[in-house]
Amino acid sequence: MFNTIVICSDGSANALTAAQTAVGIARENNACVLLLSVDPHAVQTFTVPWQLEAGVTDGVPHINEQQKANFEATVRLCQNAGVHYRFRHETGQPADQIVRVAEEEGADLIVLGSRGLNAWKSLLLGSVSGHVVHHAHCSVLIVR
Repeated sequence: MFNTIVICSDGSANALTAAQTAVGIARENNACVLLLSVDPHAVQTFTVPWQLEAGVTDGVPHINEQQKANFEATVRLCQNAGVHYRFRHETGQPADQIVRVAEEEGADLIVLGSRGLNAWKSLLLGSVSGHVVHHAHCSVLIVR
């Protein structure tokens, strides 16, 4: 049912839980996982794909230590499950980039962790997951 699954991570515990769920789905469907990192702070938008190996994230610009740990844990999950994976780093507004990359890659599923924003913050700031759910061309799974 799923051939390409996009996993998006902001380095949070919820993102790692989402990755665990996504890797399980990928294993069951013999799907490829695309690990997506989006840097919202860069001014220029560009695409730089990397093949991420466990422990090799030093070349990824603007990745924080928690994101690095989560990506490495996700890579180990993929490797232990025998799931093929790729890594892609983008810059720009996260929700827009997730939707764009998923469409470019022909993804069948986007898996995101819920940040658990309270109602007030969601009203003022909006949420990445809410935007992705409303604009993605494919199915979206939000994991809590």
